[in-house]
Amino acid sequence: MHNGTVTLTKHISPAIARRGCSTPRRTLSLKSDVSMGGGQSNELSLEDAKAEAKAKAEGPAMWMSSDGEGPILGKQGQMLWRIHGIDYDLASFVKDHPGGELAIRLGQGIDCTDLYESYHSSHVAFSVLDKHRVTPGTVAELGKSQFKHDLDEVVRLHLSGKGRFAYKGTTKHHVTCATVFACEIACFVGAFWHGSMIASFLLPWFFWVCAVNVSHDASHFCFSTIPWVNEIVAFAAVPFLYEPITWAHQHVVSHHTHCNEVGADVDLQHFVPLRIHSEDTKPHVMGNPTPFDYLKVLLVGLHLGFWVPLNASGLLPTNLQHEYKRSFSPDIHMPIGLAGHKKYRVRGLVGPVLTLNVVVFAFCTHGWYGCLLLLPPFVIDSLLFIMVTQASHIQPEVQIAELSDEPDFFKYQARTSVDYSTPSDLWRLLTGGLNTQALHHCLPYVSCCHYTDLYPAFEACCNRHGIQLHKREHLLHATSTCMQHVWGLNQNRSARTWDTSEWGAAVDPGAAPIKSQYRMIAEGIWASFRDPRPLACHEGEPPEEGEMTHHLAQKLKSS
Repeated sequence: MHNGTVTLTKHISPAIARRGCSTPRRTLSLKSDVSMGGGQSNELSLEDAKAEAKAKAEGPAMWMSSDGEGPILGKQGQMLWRIHGIDYDLASFVKDHPGGELAIRLGQGIDCTDLYESYHSSHVAFSVLDKHRVTPGTVAELGKSQFKHDLDEVVRLHLSGKGRFAYKGTTKHHVTCATVFACEIACFVGAFWHGSMIASFLLPWFFWVCAVNVSHDASHFCFSTIPWVNEIVAFAAVPFLYEPITWAHQHVVSHHTHCNEVGADVDLQHFVPLRIHSEDTKPHVMGNPTPFDYLKVLLVGLHLGFWVPLNASGLLPTNLQHEYKRSFSPDIHMPIGLAGHKKYRVRGLVGPVLTLNVVVFAFCTHGWYGCLLLLPPFVIDSLLFIMVTQASHIQPEVQIAELSDEPDFFKYQARTSVDYSTPSDLWRLLTGGLNTQALHHCLPYVSCCHYTDLYPAFEACCNRHGIQLHKREHLLHATSTCMQHVWGLNQNRSARTWDTSEWGAAVDPGAAPIKSQYRMIAEGIWASFRDPRPLACHEGEPPEEGEMTHHLAQKLKSS
């Protein structure tokens, strides 16, 4: 206690450490009346502690992450916004927020410094904050990244004279997306009404292009200038990819502010217990990975679009919710600022309901053949999702430990992605601009329809600031080096650099080169039907029971 103030500190986020900020992610300052000359010592401290404990114990399951942390609270128990260690009560400003209520509530109850600076470039926005400040004292300097300032200037100059909201989706982009959506609807009707397998195979391609250009842009509030339009069209990713409310936490809050941070970026948990990051060395409750875990790439859409939002709703039995949090840490949950509002909890169930309706309709209309019709959309869109969204980050050179020491958040973002086919408008459309992920992570408020034209100026700005961008030739090249990296991590080998021609060489010097990683994956899956031992076990050596799940250990003993 110092001057009547008690500070409870839990941990410092890696993102905060990069910024060089001394304020931890979860710090609750409890002031007593002693500092004010009052006679009720620690009364307010107890009230704040009780309010936080109540939020943890009685709040919906989706309020809490795997580490059990609750929201940042004020003296009256209200959730606050924390930016550079200063707490703000923006509840009275929510309805006036230009980006809409959903956008501003994503930062409620958490340290939203990086989230705030990613979407606000003008000092007018910074000045609004001071009117709602709760924490006394000097306000920390905002917008101090010179790199981000130069990038915002690049956008301003590029779009000069085109209007205030020219950085959002253009009319041409909207017409293109509407055309793709019309083709998607035609394929929906052909596949699930008329039972056409050809339409079933065409559907996921049109669905993907529509979702990645419309829903992804909308989730970053830049598809339209109208907030409620963005909230509606975000459902373009339902039913084959993800549900927009939990996606807001997974993608906008977790992934974009903690990209490639082990223990904070939920995207590193898609294939557990497979390791997809070189620094992820902790043992997993599921045991060691098996070749079957590679097949999870086929079911990502069903997991994100059905199981995740259903779990986040709090409607599942408590034991299932605990099992989910035990298996996925960090887990995907509903954003804290949205979870306390019934309209967002109800909206979070729209995705699972629509997904279930599509499955039931296909089965009732076409029987078991309808189940076959569902396979191409779910499988192909899951593959496209992983190839386009994850392959850019799961690469050896963007996961090196030195990146975590970068103090500038936006320079860190530019260095945690690989780009490919950057001059191509076609690839920009097919990937929703995610072929230039470095640019997207630095400027998420800009619509993907501008990325191809902006990239040369973005690259020049990076060069001026000494930032080396990582590149691949095309999507298949990026996917190939991603697979090599993951295969190396899960074979207890050091993953080789992407451009090394001898990547497939055996670990021991002088040993014969191993087969290609693609052939080994296929053979490994086939061998799993006969041998359940984890990948990490060497040939001829039975694994220790502690390295396996219980049922696999029992199966090995019985054999």
